[in-house]
Amino acid sequence: MKEKTATRFVFFIYFLVLVWIVMFKMQFSIADIPHYRALNLDPFHDALKHPIRTREIIDNIVIFIPYGILMAMLKEKRSFFAKIFPIFFTSLTFEALQYFFAIGSTDVNDIITNTLGGVLGVFIFWIFKKVFRRNAQKVVITLALIMISLLLFFIIAYYLLTGTFV
Repeated sequence: MKEKTATRFVFFIYFLVLVWIVMFKMQFSIADIPHYRALNLDPFHDALKHPIRTREIIDNIVIFIPYGILMAMLKEKRSFFAKIFPIFFTSLTFEALQYFFAIGSTDVNDIITNTLGGVLGVFIFWIFKKVFRRNAQKVVITLALIMISLLLFFIIAYYLLTGTFV
């Protein structure tokens, strides 16, 4: 039961950071969020030809890997679909809200790559389960808490060194 509580805590922190990254564009002031609206419903049209778009694809995959790991931990006994659907739905919701509030580009590529990141996360946790067996959740939670601590340290250090948030 302690692992489930710790997993929920880590998920809560991760989700707050995810919202900050995706919806608030890592800004601490709403005035600093870029206000524009774009819509792309053409999957991967020219995306791999542009280095900036390729980097965004990789970033989207990487930022959603923890979501997959945490869903695999929280819904361990559930089906693969039950683990992936919340990731897909969250990504779809983020994209719809970005369009509605005109705070970025609404892009079908983001939904695809975010979901792919979640699938990779589920697979990574499966590997952890094979390697660490019963201790897999403890190992993942420990790593997650270390990463959260480092993230907070770097945000605070950046603020102290520059006098401004990201």
